[in-house]
Amino acid sequence: MAGDNVQLHASLVTSLHLSEVKKWSNVELKHCSELNMTYLCARDQQQELRCVLPLSASHVISIDMLSGGLGQLCGDIKSFILAVVDDDSTIAYYNIFKDIHPPDLPNRETRNYKQ
Repeated sequence: MAGDNVQLHASLVTSLHLSEVKKWSNVELKHCSELNMTYLCARDQQQELRCVLPLSASHVISIDMLSGGLGQLCGDIKSFILAVVDDDSTIAYYNIFKDIHPPDLPNRETRNYKQ
């Protein structure tokens, strides 16, 4: 239950920031039962529909969770916004796109090292 309160707090702080600071309209708080998370749908200043997933900075985030979240939350859209909310209400926004993959590790043999 405490995790639910933390995520709800992140959602409310993000909602206020989107509507009052960024001047987005029609900010709606929604719940995804498959992921057991709240998220926001809103229209940005260009009136494009955006989906925002607010999470606490202490929340453990994985590539699988992000790529799975896109389909569950937003249906057919190609991206959503991850809003990471710190304890002091600082928010960092990240655009998450469909088909996100972890980066390839560089091949040690092809690196150029100065000797």
